[in-house]
Amino acid sequence: TLPSHNDAYNHMVQTVLGGNQTLTIATNVCQVTLIDTLMNHIVEKRPDARERYAEFVIPALTNPFEIWETKYDDGTSRYAFIGLFDTNYHVVVIVHISENGNLFWNLITKSKTKDLNKQRKGILLHKCY
Repeated sequence: TLPSHNDAYNHMVQTVLGGNQTLTIATNVCQVTLIDTLMNHIVEKRPDARERYAEFVIPALTNPFEIWETKYDDGTSRYAFIGLFDTNYHVVVIVHISENGNLFWNLITKSKTKDLNKQRKGILLHKCY
């Protein structure tokens, strides 16, 4: 059975933020702030159990395979930090770009590298190859 929403949320906060309310990380393209209350969005779809990938959030931000800047229909932009790992899954960390600070927004997991192509939209800002 899946952990409860509260247990999943607590796992995300502990693993990603070290139990703190916020954490700011320097990346290749910007500073990213991770906030505990925004972790609720990550774990709300319980069948996805995305808290399983919490340990990959920081490495994807600090040592990404690629970083893409994507424009959205509402005029906002987001960064997609693609992290490749020696596991069955890879992650895409979505960062909302804002004048008030760039916020960790979402976590997407993909089981196959080719499935990451849907996240490769916009301007390629960084690559490690």
